[in-house]
Amino acid sequence: MTIPAEMQPRCQPLRCIASRSGKFNPDHRVFQTPGGALHLLVTEPAEVTEFGPLEALGATIHLCSLEEFLRILMVEHGVQTLLCEGGGTLVRSLASLEAIDEVHLTWAAHSLFGGEDAPTITGELSSHLPASIQFELTHFEPLENGECFLSYQRTPPDS
Repeated sequence: MTIPAEMQPRCQPLRCIASRSGKFNPDHRVFQTPGGALHLLVTEPAEVTEFGPLEALGATIHLCSLEEFLRILMVEHGVQTLLCEGGGTLVRSLASLEAIDEVHLTWAAHSLFGGEDAPTITGELSSHLPASIQFELTHFEPLENGECFLSYQRTPPDS
């Protein structure tokens, strides 16, 4: 017997949060709203970090590197696409692992120039990637508020 598609339960995407310290607030909205399974990555746990309350909320805790976490998501959970939101530290880590194939940016022209100490997409100015990664612009959408939404797709390296 085949169950019609509209009657089949929808598989919610996993919700993953990465933190160096593992200092998650159990009262945060992500722990209080329904959705896919929660997987929390802690790469450098503080000495006294209690995860019991988070596990009681249904979260799975992973104490490992970002690289190992990505492998777990792929091998054990069948993840093929991962949407990551974060700052320069996360982008740099993913870029160093060559784990980025698309980038979506909002270019805020009204606050573009933050000074000589402003971080870049991959973190601080003094911390460069070992090699450039080539992307091509695939979407350009100017917005009425002076911002622009951009999408880039990774291209193969020049041979």
